[in-house]
Amino acid sequence: MSECCGNGCGCHETPEADPNVIFGKVKLEYLQHKTSTAAKMNSNKEYELVPTKSLERGEMVWIVQPDDSFIKYEII
Repeated sequence: MSECCGNGCGCHETPEADPNVIFGKVKLEYLQHKTSTAAKMNSNKEYELVPTKSLERGEMVWIVQPDDSFIKYEII
């Protein structure tokens, strides 16, 4: 195959997830309903797991996916 068809058929490589790119925005209430913990960066520039009840609007969080990958969201 000379070129990718672009239909997600596997004839091309999937791009690596960039931890600096925000995947989207999520409402605080929805996040608290769907998961009990999220990862965020603390003041020492270290990632830590925190309970979603302690999160606030405007924060950036990383949510653990079923395949153990992380997706970055902004809380609205």
